[in-house]
Amino acid sequence: MKKVAIVVPVYNVEKYVIECLESIKKQTHENFKVFIVNDGSTDSSEKVIQNFIKYDDRFILINQSNLGVSAARNLALDNIEKDNFDFVAFVDSDDKLEPTYLQELLTAVEINNSDIACCAYYLFSNGVNIFEEKPEFEKKILNKDEFVELIFSYGKWSKIAGHGGMVWKNLYRAKLIKGFRFTVQREIVEDELFNISLIPYISRVSYISRPLYGYRQRVSSLVRKDDSILRLFNGREQIPPILLGVSNYAYQIAVLKFVSMSKSLLSRNLPCNLSRVLIYKETVKKCLDQNLICSSDRKACELLIYSPFLFKAILKMKYIWSCIRFWRKKKVYLDN
Repeated sequence: MKKVAIVVPVYNVEKYVIECLESIKKQTHENFKVFIVNDGSTDSSEKVIQNFIKYDDRFILINQSNLGVSAARNLALDNIEKDNFDFVAFVDSDDKLEPTYLQELLTAVEINNSDIACCAYYLFSNGVNIFEEKPEFEKKILNKDEFVELIFSYGKWSKIAGHGGMVWKNLYRAKLIKGFRFTVQREIVEDELFNISLIPYISRVSYISRPLYGYRQRVSSLVRKDDSILRLFNGREQIPPILLGVSNYAYQIAVLKFVSMSKSLLSRNLPCNLSRVLIYKETVKKCLDQNLICSSDRKACELLIYSPFLFKAILKMKYIWSCIRFWRKKKVYLDN
């Protein structure tokens, strides 16, 4: 039976962590070891975890000072590489797994002889599961370009329940990720960059359309909208050079997804140095000629390439008008 290492970084999740660990304990594939890294929690997370794991030696608690989720995952990987594991999975401590999460991903990766298996996911909050009404398709095998599309939610993947660059919906061969680590720069989205860094070394990825992972939505989540956009922009700036040697198509998609973040930043009145984007001017022109840009972004890209000043001015005006509309609605609400 294949041996799986599961990485669970923990920070101030005393209300949720037991539900997460219970869902791991209930896995139908039982040959696993869980590396729980307490990242300097200031609540009772550590005590709650200690009480839970004292009767099950498959769960190991490691404590570190508060260094962030990437450092916590990296510490777990350091420990994992001292042993012989076949696969590695990542689970966020406020989320939960379906009982067959490991079993189905293991089956897919072995039947298809793939390097990574990826599943769809669903959202939940306050004990209520929210299954997104998104198209699904049967289990399939993805090549490198298709995995890039999935990570960036590009094309058809923008409407599929398994899209995105998160590591928690993936099962990795341990030998594939050996020596790889998450960036500890907190101004960068670490999951997306980690997955992209693996692409030159993979041959195929299995995709399962069934939602096997539950992602908790909560107000105090680590992911905040403005912060997330800034971190995506910074992370995606590093990605095109990685994919340059993979394929021209993968490289072009990476460029487009980086360039599109400038629109997201400016429309929220966040700082954006367009000189960092305009170095890809010729690549964007080629993407426009090849119709690789979706209709909602096409006009913005044309404006960015041919008149960066006007591009910035229009987005600034859109932001101002959105603020005016917001305050008008708020005034009507208060008046009533």
